[in-house]
Amino acid sequence: MPSFKITPTLGPGHCGLGEVALPLVCVGGADRRVWPSGTAVLIAPWLAITARHVVDGYIDEFGGAMLQDGSLDPQFQIFTTLVIGGGEQIIPLSIGRIERHAYPIMDIAAIELLPAGPFPEDYVWKLPTLDLLPPPLGAQVTAFGYANSRVSPPTQEKQNTLDQYPTMSTGEVVEVHHHRRDSSNLRFPCFRTNARFDGGMSGGPVYSKAGHICGIVCSNMPPMLEEDEHISYVSMLWPGLGISIRQPWVRQPAGTTLY
Repeated sequence: MPSFKITPTLGPGHCGLGEVALPLVCVGGADRRVWPSGTAVLIAPWLAITARHVVDGYIDEFGGAMLQDGSLDPQFQIFTTLVIGGGEQIIPLSIGRIERHAYPIMDIAAIELLPAGPFPEDYVWKLPTLDLLPPPLGAQVTAFGYANSRVSPPTQEKQNTLDQYPTMSTGEVVEVHHHRRDSSNLRFPCFRTNARFDGGMSGGPVYSKAGHICGIVCSNMPPMLEEDEHISYVSMLWPGLGISIRQPWVRQPAGTTLY
């Protein structure tokens, strides 16, 4: 049966996903409004991917333009965090370059990670194994993301606070669309699952039973009736291989191999 539950990323009993699944928080506008929305997946040192529609949402809200080289000139800033040291330490990061195709043929964008404060020189990145192809029909999948995050208003005792709800959702693969589901909304390779995806989980990792990341959270339609299931879609990873990434090679750890 599908399940949906809050999962700790800090302290005893944490799941360790805070080093792979990263919460995204956008800051924009003249009033520097804080807008938590979306999740990213670490795929290499200083590099992550997220759902393209998460970035498009920031653009719609705060503004931005595509440059001639295909990169984005945003009118906002994006921040995230790494949870390291056994779930006891939070490292702030900011987002640099955002790479995506000029045309919405996939729901994937690549984002460059930058240190937003002191960063441990001896940190070993926890890099997941990626499966470019989808799991088979009936296979169990597990998604992770920061669902329904919100900013609490200030009080006399404290300033604005960010409330995040790291969430794990399980289900099974119901349909696989190797090319696209349709010609209007899901025009890219994806698969359907009955796992529940709430707002804020978009861009989060979807794990196969083997523990490999086989896609990222794309969309959800909640059930109309109590006995119905969620209709959720996961973007396959292989179309993301077509994104040109302009990341300085010098920032990669010593011994990294270019394939």
